[in-house]
Amino acid sequence: MALEIRVTSPTDDAFVEHIVWNADEIAKEVEAKVGYYKNLVYTEDQVAEAKKDRATLRKFVTALKDKDREIKDLCMKPYEEFHNQMLKIIAKVEEPAELIDKQVKEFEEGQKRQKLAAINDLFERKGFQPWVSLEKIINPKWLNKSYSMRQIDADMTTIQHKIGEDILLINGQKEGMQAALSEYKRSMDVSASIAAAQRYMEAKRAEEELTQAMNAEPVQADAEPMQDPVPVPKPAPLPEVYQDGTPVRKEIMFKVLVTKEEMQKLNRFLLDNHYTFRQINKADALK
Repeated sequence: MALEIRVTSPTDDAFVEHIVWNADEIAKEVEAKVGYYKNLVYTEDQVAEAKKDRATLRKFVTALKDKDREIKDLCMKPYEEFHNQMLKIIAKVEEPAELIDKQVKEFEEGQKRQKLAAINDLFERKGFQPWVSLEKIINPKWLNKSYSMRQIDADMTTIQHKIGEDILLINGQKEGMQAALSEYKRSMDVSASIAAAQRYMEAKRAEEELTQAMNAEPVQADAEPMQDPVPVPKPAPLPEVYQDGTPVRKEIMFKVLVTKEEMQKLNRFLLDNHYTFRQINKADALK
């Protein structure tokens, strides 16, 4: 569609370049009047005269603004007509352009679907480990028309070699190898896998320390000659309430097995009901 847009009226040399009016005359007159009015100082007895002068000035400002809008409308009217005609023509041209664009996009999406099927076939033939899916390794660039299947084949081979190297590194872990391998199968991230192995080893050491502490035999004092036992007076039972009627709070210790979400609910319950509590570390728990 090779169409030339020709504007015959107005032409470049016929466009209004300047609005010709008595600007200098008006400006000179205004300058004189403004100087006069700016230097006026009214007394209380001249309020009526001041209001009259104010009305005169405001009337002149209104006349200037009205003339400005009038000239603007005269200049804009032919453009508005031209603009509206142009918008109608543009809308007519855009309609088939949108239809063509829709067909192009559908064609491109079809090509991408075909290429994705070819990529999936190549992936199946490459023989990746069962836990490796195409979604985990696919590169969005592979779907571009400019990215050849030969390049994709080379990329997959590179990925296979890297997976093999990562597995060798994980198998070299002395402890936590299974934890690291499980994380790698999930995320395909060797750094995250090493971190998982470290967390496993830390948890295992903490469990071993706790088991040793719980199984340790209590230290007995040196044997002394048997003596008649001295009766120990029983402590007086704690009152249920203080003298002012406030209930007595007793300290208790307990362990509870909870998830992270359950722990948050438990903390919220204790806070909402104004319980005094603190977390007990491992050393305090063994005392």
